[in-house]
Amino acid sequence: YNNLLLTLYKFNINFIINRQRFYEKLINLNYICKYKPESYSGIKLIYKINLTNNLNFETLNISKNKTTSETKLTGLCICTSKCTCISITFLIFQTGNIIITGFKNMEQIEPVTKNFIDLCNLLRNDIKKEYLYNKINN
Repeated sequence: YNNLLLTLYKFNINFIINRQRFYEKLINLNYICKYKPESYSGIKLIYKINLTNNLNFETLNISKNKTTSETKLTGLCICTSKCTCISITFLIFQTGNIIITGFKNMEQIEPVTKNFIDLCNLLRNDIKKEYLYNKINN
């Protein structure tokens, strides 16, 4: 029992998510995810942690307002043959609620959660759902 940790971590990113746009962005960034709103209301994202280097980083260039920002993208499998990654499952809901499961140790929670929040903030302008009444009242 000492090597088994069942952890469920829940938080909110404090904005309403356009799930279809977020799903499309995640797919374009090569994440493994599933979104079928007719059968489940959330996006299921599989975030990979490579066992050999723990957190995998890849350079990502994203154009924003005619400027290019470079950031480190994590959570992608970098295995060249058989995958040895740990899979962390994110359940992402329109309300901004996020549920994460699959952590194998407590030390994984903070960096993986921070990396996901950084990704959400990077994509915020594209994935934040706007409502007509917000535009009228603001």
